[in-house]
Amino acid sequence: MSASAATPVPLAPVPAPRFDGWRLVALGGIAQGLALPLLGAYGVVATPLIEEFGASTTQLGLGMSLALLAAAIAGPPLGAALDRGPLRAIMFAGVALMFVSVLALSRGAALWQLGAGFACATVGMSMYGMMPVQVMLVNWFALRRGTALSLAHAGTSAGALIVPTATAWMIEWLGWRHALVALAAGAAAV
Repeated sequence: MSASAATPVPLAPVPAPRFDGWRLVALGGIAQGLALPLLGAYGVVATPLIEEFGASTTQLGLGMSLALLAAAIAGPPLGAALDRGPLRAIMFAGVALMFVSVLALSRGAALWQLGAGFACATVGMSMYGMMPVQVMLVNWFALRRGTALSLAHAGTSAGALIVPTATAWMIEWLGWRHALVALAAGAAAV
């Protein structure tokens, strides 16, 4: 046996794969911060809707209830799609649905049109908000799953502070129709 055969050759260390889970927590927090808090902006838009359409608070409450019902009905098929499909494509489709629906809502001439647009926007928000973020993080995390979910959920609280305030400011500056377009465009761009 030769001397070179007996000497072990040192192996280069194998780099650990990069873990993107915490980046996904941050992105999930942003997605959740731009989904559910957009519903909170509904309360800010209520006053201009009452003024322009002569709507009652009961009608506006019914509109919110129907929008939440639409999201609840869409929930089970969405959950099944999130189990099978590519999350990114579903989330981008949700952003597109939210954006187009809010554009339609901003052009509504009757309360039923506003309700339909709001219901579709709420379904879109469900497609990029809490449900896909939870599925994504549960798939990425095994040991620190609760921490990851709670940190991402903090995005909802941060958005609830920012979105209604920004909406009120934009309504005063642009009017409610243009404010909704700006809000949807900003959320879609982010």
